[in-house]
Amino acid sequence: AYSDKKIIEKAMMSGPYGYIVKPFSDRELSTTIESALSKHQLEKKLIESEEKFRDLFDSAGDVILIVDDRGNVIDINRRAASLTGYTHDELLRCNILRDLVMPEDRNVLKSIMEQPGYDTSRVYEIKWKAKDGSVIVFEGSSSPRFTEEGRLEAMRCILRDVSERKRAENMLKLLKEAVESLPIGITISDVDGRIVYLNPAEAQIHGYSVDEVVGKDSRIFAPEELWKPVTFEDIHLKGIWKRESINIRKNGETFPVQLISIAVKNAQGVPIGIVIACEDITERKKAEEELIKRQEALHSVYKMATTIGGSFKAICDEVVLNIANLLKTSRALVLKRADGRFRAVSAALDGSLIRGQHFPTDFLLSFVESKGEVFTLSGPLPEPAREALFIDGDVRSLIYVPVLDTSDSVIGSIIALDSAEREFSDGEIQLLEIFARYVAHEIEWNAMETQLRQMEKMKVYGQLTAGVAHEVRNPLNAILAITEALVLDLGEQSAYQSYLVHIRTQVDRLSRLMEDLLDLGKPLLQSRLRKEPLIEMCSSVIDLWNQSTASLSHPARMDVHSAGRPFVIADIQKMQQVFLNLLENASQHSNEGTEIGIIVMEPESHTIRVRVTDRGAGISPENLSKVFEPFFTVRKKGTGLGLSIVKHIVEAHGGRVRIWNNDPEAGCTVEVNLPVVPEGGL
Repeated sequence: AYSDKKIIEKAMMSGPYGYIVKPFSDRELSTTIESALSKHQLEKKLIESEEKFRDLFDSAGDVILIVDDRGNVIDINRRAASLTGYTHDELLRCNILRDLVMPEDRNVLKSIMEQPGYDTSRVYEIKWKAKDGSVIVFEGSSSPRFTEEGRLEAMRCILRDVSERKRAENMLKLLKEAVESLPIGITISDVDGRIVYLNPAEAQIHGYSVDEVVGKDSRIFAPEELWKPVTFEDIHLKGIWKRESINIRKNGETFPVQLISIAVKNAQGVPIGIVIACEDITERKKAEEELIKRQEALHSVYKMATTIGGSFKAICDEVVLNIANLLKTSRALVLKRADGRFRAVSAALDGSLIRGQHFPTDFLLSFVESKGEVFTLSGPLPEPAREALFIDGDVRSLIYVPVLDTSDSVIGSIIALDSAEREFSDGEIQLLEIFARYVAHEIEWNAMETQLRQMEKMKVYGQLTAGVAHEVRNPLNAILAITEALVLDLGEQSAYQSYLVHIRTQVDRLSRLMEDLLDLGKPLLQSRLRKEPLIEMCSSVIDLWNQSTASLSHPARMDVHSAGRPFVIADIQKMQQVFLNLLENASQHSNEGTEIGIIVMEPESHTIRVRVTDRGAGISPENLSKVFEPFFTVRKKGTGLGLSIVKHIVEAHGGRVRIWNNDPEAGCTVEVNLPVVPEGGL
């Protein structure tokens, strides 16, 4: 069969090689043909194997490449092209270090290429730059091949794209950092209620460390009396379960919280855990309570304001009862300032009204200095405070809120005291300020009513005094004329001189009295009002005073504490009369040789104060409230109208006047408070 020519030709034609035919024996021919066929089949299998390897190489999910000792790509699979956006041919022309690897990661490959003993099992992270500029993150391993001399021949790299995984890891890391930085507590428990995770805020809120509670029952955060059997399905049915509750800290302290619970299932619907968000709402609860208190305070003020016929005392009684109830204090007081002293209008003790006391000003004014500042005391009160407030029980907290008029002068105060040591919150201070503003309004309203009644009286009084003065002046002139005639008739007869002098003296006194009465009844003429510099006005009063004989025994000195040049709207002659009257009154109540001071204070809240001080014996406390009343005097030769005229003129200028005894120095001080003209005003 092997001698068949066609078979030989077919055998020779089936291989990739050329053949020279020479005569063989049958045995030789058979052996040669078998050898040729075996070699051909081996080569065919090798080709098939190479094709399978290339298919596997190109279809691999990882990037596989071979580079030379300089980093030039010798071979690379198709996966690299699909990831980077380059073509296969472009990648074959690339240098991996120069064109593909990000600059910060080049040293990773360089270190591998330079170490003959490199551990090929080591996995490293490396980033490539894609054609569109995006970054691909790979996890790689490399197998460098070195010559016997230690020179790199080639290096095979297998790189797996982990970009998505890295993004997920970064997102998870970011999420973890976000959860752990939240001020709200987060707890994750398994379906049995065992804590598997909690953030630092949750541990801190409850006074634990994170390690102390992981693995514990999540009910560790709730008081035992609130433990209730709640299943996973119960929570899941509620969806987002939001509620307020009470939690407990490690030290046993309870506090209000807001809780949000969510039951979590996986994609297959299998329960996997419960997430609980916890927020400490202690401050919010306090704010809500203070808001409720403020609303109750406003409601109380509204109720008092709309009550017809309520007296000032009845209003203050309501104020102290409301304060004691809202602040839960043992004592509450409303004080009104008069004649330089605080007098209690109303006081409450343990929820009941008590009779008011007269309060010395020394203690209170040592804190506020008439500036209207809120102050509090906490802890055992100092003995001066206890004596000033007549405290006979255990009082460990005090809050003082001034009652201010529209010019920010202290006209009263509200005081709350408590037997417990406590800090009064901003909300509680604001609550007291609500009542203080209302009390101030009532004090000013009462003062306005009094002033209106006084003005009405003064109007009638002016008309009356003008008529009386007219009727009295004519008889006085007649008496004076008859007296002069008697002087001419009697001559120097000494027996009648004392009577004539007495008649003249009394006629002069009655004439001055009529002039004072007319001044007291005269209204202020608007046409005489001008913008006047107050300091210069007071300086002119000093000059006029120095021209009088009274200045020889009672010199006057002016001190100016104002940095600017304040102006007032005034009838300058009337205001000069005011200060001259005050200087004269001070001289009559001072020892000879003592100095009288006029002090111009710094303007405050659109007003300015001018004080006239003496170093006399002062005024008895029972007379302080009477000194501005017409015809009140303690001097035998006084008319009792000097300070009444001062008060009338000052109030006609929109100001007010008050008087007090100096303490601890001798004498008294009269303060004139006048509105200041704003800068640029008329």
